[in-house]
Amino acid sequence: MTLNITELESVIPEIQLAVRGSILTGVESPDQWTCILSFSSVDGGPVKRVFFSRRPRLTRLNLLPDGWTSPAQNIGRRSIEAVKFVDAVSRALKGAEAGPMRTRFRDRVVSMEMYLPKDSGRSDGSDDQPVRMFLLFECTGMHANLFLLDERQVIQAVFGRSTSRRRPLDVGCRYQQPAEIEGPRPVGRRVDVMRFVRSDMSLGHQISEMYDPLDQVDDRKRELSSLAEELSFVVEERRKVAESVRRDLAEPVRPGRPADLPERLRERLDRVDSEVRELQELLHGVRKGDVSVFDRATELVTEYRAKIQEIERRRAERPARPDWRPREGGYQRRDDSPRPPREGGYKPREAGHQRRDDSPRPPREGGYKPREGGYQRREDSPRPPREGGYKPREGGYQRRDDSPRPPREGGYKPREGGYQRRDDSPRPPREGGYKPREGGYQRRDDSPRPPREGGYKPREGGYQRRDDSPRPPREGGYKPRDGGARGTRSASGRTVRRSK
Repeated sequence: MTLNITELESVIPEIQLAVRGSILTGVESPDQWTCILSFSSVDGGPVKRVFFSRRPRLTRLNLLPDGWTSPAQNIGRRSIEAVKFVDAVSRALKGAEAGPMRTRFRDRVVSMEMYLPKDSGRSDGSDDQPVRMFLLFECTGMHANLFLLDERQVIQAVFGRSTSRRRPLDVGCRYQQPAEIEGPRPVGRRVDVMRFVRSDMSLGHQISEMYDPLDQVDDRKRELSSLAEELSFVVEERRKVAESVRRDLAEPVRPGRPADLPERLRERLDRVDSEVRELQELLHGVRKGDVSVFDRATELVTEYRAKIQEIERRRAERPARPDWRPREGGYQRRDDSPRPPREGGYKPREAGHQRRDDSPRPPREGGYKPREGGYQRREDSPRPPREGGYKPREGGYQRRDDSPRPPREGGYKPREGGYQRRDDSPRPPREGGYKPREGGYQRRDDSPRPPREGGYKPREGGYQRRDDSPRPPREGGYKPRDGGARGTRSASGRTVRRSK
């Protein structure tokens, strides 16, 4: 649906006749796809506006008819590139005069020359050669765009972000023409279809009448993607309401409720179920891209937004409870409460922890009192100390040495050094009991009992297996060798392998 070369060649003379010699007075971008250039004639004629749209497959360039009003545009969807382009063109072409227009590269590319005024700061002072800049309109379908070029064909501003993979079309790069189509070239003369042949209105008017409805449909299709997400929220909210009504119907009617409550709940459930079915059909159409459901879906989403805003407003107007505020120190229980403090209640202390010292009740006799230092067991108690009770020691650990009771016979006494097993006990030592040794370890060698026959005896050296036992050696048992492990046969006659 993009304008072809024949249509562009037909619309260029109309635009040039209307704006050539006029002064550029304004640049605006209602949305990310559209750019409108306003020109005012020197003799004070009506303002002429050139309309350019870079919508994919709906690219067009035409002169807007007098009195034309722009349809509702997506003001909130202006791209950053479009904003920068409007600002750059407004500053660079301020007061510039429109020059000739022509097609370039035998393609759908249109160039408009702009002559800068002498007081613009870019003029070289020559009266014959004014400084020129170019507005380049690429009406090439999927990669349509609008560029501001200087005399060296260097890009100064870009209306939309370029999606071309073959050409670098950023600010500061030299402009490159669209690449030719790869593959075999068509043979013969090119024939384009001219769709705008009415004689009762201008060519620009015919283009506007045809493309304005298509632009609105394209806007709705683009909004359907975001509308589907919001519509799904509405469907989920109505489903929750239906589930809540079903739970109320399943419960028995409590005393004091209206007698016709079940009937009213059933009517509400039928109404909510019908709304859910309608919303599901709309959601299905929105996801398919059906533009016919756009108005109804937008209406329901708008109602849902208004409902959410009303809920938030009521919540904000609701009187808030007094918020908790941190205290300067410690923890205080509802000190900022409007109610008067309870008699004898909690009050903050200056330091430490005291047990109701400011209570109106008198202190309990013998109760707790803070100490200056250390830990003492009720030394300031009015009761006399218990006989033989605890008393602090000067140092070390002693087991009731200052007790008024006499020490127990044979009780514990501290030793000078080492460990001795009740050596100072008044009881006589047990017969055969433990005695310290002078050195080494011996198994009851000093026991008054005679040694057990065949028992353990210390050896002079080495290790021998019961060689001094009174029992005869076991047949084939261990016997010491005279030297090394060189024997070839054991005492039992078995062969022994020599070690290497």
